[in-house]
Amino acid sequence: MLDRKLKLLFIANMYPPEIGAAAVRASEYAKALQKRGHDITILTGFPNYPDGKIYSGYKNAFFAREEVNGITVYRTLTFPNPRKRFLFRLAGYFVLALSNLFFISTALRFDAVIGWQTYVFTFLTGEVVAKLQGVPFAAEIEDFVIERAFAVGQTSGRLKARLALGYDRFIFERSDAVVVTTEPDRRYVLEQTRGLTAERTKVVENGVVTDMFAVSDPEKEARIRADYGLEGKFVVSCVGNFGLTQGLDKFLQAAKLLSDDDRFRFVFVGFGVTRHVLEEIARREGLTNVALVEKQPREEVPYFLNVSDVAVCSLEDSPPLNRSFPSRIAEYLAAGLPILILAKGEPRRIIVEEAGAGVYADKENPAEVAETLRCLADDPGELKAMGERGRVYACEYLEREKLADKLDAFLVKTVRSWRWLKYK
Repeated sequence: MLDRKLKLLFIANMYPPEIGAAAVRASEYAKALQKRGHDITILTGFPNYPDGKIYSGYKNAFFAREEVNGITVYRTLTFPNPRKRFLFRLAGYFVLALSNLFFISTALRFDAVIGWQTYVFTFLTGEVVAKLQGVPFAAEIEDFVIERAFAVGQTSGRLKARLALGYDRFIFERSDAVVVTTEPDRRYVLEQTRGLTAERTKVVENGVVTDMFAVSDPEKEARIRADYGLEGKFVVSCVGNFGLTQGLDKFLQAAKLLSDDDRFRFVFVGFGVTRHVLEEIARREGLTNVALVEKQPREEVPYFLNVSDVAVCSLEDSPPLNRSFPSRIAEYLAAGLPILILAKGEPRRIIVEEAGAGVYADKENPAEVAETLRCLADDPGELKAMGERGRVYACEYLEREKLADKLDAFLVKTVRSWRWLKYK
């Protein structure tokens, strides 16, 4: 008989105090599962994302142990990547995997191992540790990183692509369970593999703690408006990571077209490899209607969304991105913000068709994007209705606690099924 309480090892490339969707997702689900009675241990590196520098208060070492939000976190030797190149990124994951493996393979015992946001070498560590301990391994995949890297030109080469995507298939086929964030991703995983059944896969959406985005601080929000010249303006915001997958440089062309309409202000809050590109475009084009705000603590994000009228989610047109549902969308919905979706596939379907919480425009057509924003600014009643529908959708379908129940049940089922097959 399986004890409902499990000892679970999360192997994660990023974890708080690091910021970013992967770190937040791992942390919030770890807290939710611990709340449900499971014993959670985190194995990760020393915090260095997104700048590629070890955070103040930490020192890169072979091993360290700490408590984060009541959860035991083991940190092992890390190879920071200040150059932000894809191959250096892989090298960093490789060093982390080796140090993780050396530490954990001879230490603690677990009922299951979860490779959280499974990159290439996270899987290597998780698979080996699971086999050494004789327990199941689950791959949690929020982003199909290798497929995405080729799709947006981070790396290239036909042979490298075949080898890399073949390795993705290898991950799927070797995993005892696979967790993804959208139904199209689940179908993709099943199509790419032999032997992985639908019962061993689960969709656990990118969720959000909706209460976190139901806060207000009039003084703080007034200060934000004053600091960035937003008082009385129609504010269009983009919050999060500014990466190659977003194509935000094209969105700035729409901001340029609206530069003669003093109603509009565009606010970018965050970090990422293309931030300097956005800064250069704004400077070169003299875009005084654009404000680029440094990355903010997660608890400050709701106040920037509160002073906004519309939120923007932009993604390049590629198969892995068209199957995705970025976590920033869940946060926009929870904040009750209508969304201008500059993406195709699943993001567009959910926002426009399912939630009724936004409108679509073609990112490649700046004039269309600008005209869509003008129409939104001229229809405050519909803006309010879209925001309200979005908030209802987030509370009903994307509340983190509800999604944690799905993950909890799936992990318990995975361990139970694996033990039954092992000992029958």
